[in-house]
Amino acid sequence: MIKRYKPVKEEQQVEVNRLQELKQLKNLANTYLDFYLERQKFPEKKWKDLSNRNIALLKATINKLNKLQHDDKIAEYLEAIRPTPPLSPNATEEEYKEAFEKHSRNIAITFGQGTNLFILMEINRCSPRLSYFNDLTWFKHGNIREHLDYGIGKVDETVFEKYLPYQVNSIIETKKSFFTKSCFKDDLILLDAVLPLIEEEKFIPSNILIIVLIEGLVRKFALLVYKKQNPEISDSDSEAFAYIKNRSLEGLIKNREWKKDIPFFLPEVCN
Repeated sequence: MIKRYKPVKEEQQVEVNRLQELKQLKNLANTYLDFYLERQKFPEKKWKDLSNRNIALLKATINKLNKLQHDDKIAEYLEAIRPTPPLSPNATEEEYKEAFEKHSRNIAITFGQGTNLFILMEINRCSPRLSYFNDLTWFKHGNIREHLDYGIGKVDETVFEKYLPYQVNSIIETKKSFFTKSCFKDDLILLDAVLPLIEEEKFIPSNILIIVLIEGLVRKFALLVYKKQNPEISDSDSEAFAYIKNRSLEGLIKNREWKKDIPFFLPEVCN
């Protein structure tokens, strides 16, 4: 005979574990929050937006974790994860429907509350190591464990070194397609200087050149888009907008003069 509920002691242990894990997640989130709140006292402006974003995200996560520790939420969670016995082969259509609806509700509750791993990943995105000191939140390579371990300081940046060859091959493929366009041929010279430095593991000069290359490409892209959006403006005024008026790259990207009237698809812009 299949029991509907887990033994009392086992369920009590599940409840204890759930509460303990939620508290541990909250402690981690509070640790990161304290870091960013402390940074707010410094006069620096460079990372102000990032700090404010992470503070908002962490506060929202902490608020969620507080709610998940309420008795009603714990009871709801325990009910949702309880195994249910299989239906009898002679079950009616209505019984099948009820069972399916209950199963769907339980799944919705479980995902709505968020698994501990998902919550941990949300907190980890705000890790000072991952988000502040080294902005690796954009890095799409590496598995979940590597990102989590790096975020909490168990491993250093070398954990991601094995993905470098893939990145180099990706750049080479991009070189064959993207940089063959006439409007970007002059940038190819800089890229050709970067690749040998990466192969020789001279990462400091290669990183500096990559930053220069990216800024040049973004400004050129901005110039092309601005011309498309404002055909009545002279070439000299368009160039002043892309290269002179907006000294910082952030200022250029966030400029309010941009219009949302064309798709930002680079090959189309270059045509």
